[in-house]
Amino acid sequence: MELLATVAIVAIGVALALPWLRESLTSGNIKNLSNDLVVALNQARSEAVKRGTRVAVFSLSGSDSWNSGWQIRADAARDATFSTVIQTRSSLPQDVGIRNSTLDQRPERIVFSVDGGLFSANPDLVNAVELSVCRPDADAAKERRVIVRGSGEVSMRRNSTNESGC
Repeated sequence: MELLATVAIVAIGVALALPWLRESLTSGNIKNLSNDLVVALNQARSEAVKRGTRVAVFSLSGSDSWNSGWQIRADAARDATFSTVIQTRSSLPQDVGIRNSTLDQRPERIVFSVDGGLFSANPDLVNAVELSVCRPDADAAKERRVIVRGSGEVSMRRNSTNESGC
């Protein structure tokens, strides 16, 4: 009888802790993925300055959805082909996603110029790029935003609006 009571108490404790544990794991995945993206963008910016050529971070899906991962590539031939691969990140957690929520004609890439700033074919259209790191529960208030300013500065913040970028 005592064993049954102990098992029941443990089962209740686990049932109460499970939602907190799930939220903690999801939140950790979002933070880690956001940090990885910030590191990749800063690396691309640094490589552009170091190599003296444009360097881009490309979505592996080729669209505004970055859920498949990303690749850092340099335009070593200076012909806009970005054929020199520097780094690839393709294994993203299944329960999170990334979307470029910037109104740009090329949402599948973020290009840094030789001075480390953002490069755009239409500079009047883009003075910053914003990527939304999305949660599986679509809770917009808990999304992370990764912002690349026109100067090339990369930052991260929690979503300050209740509007989802995903």
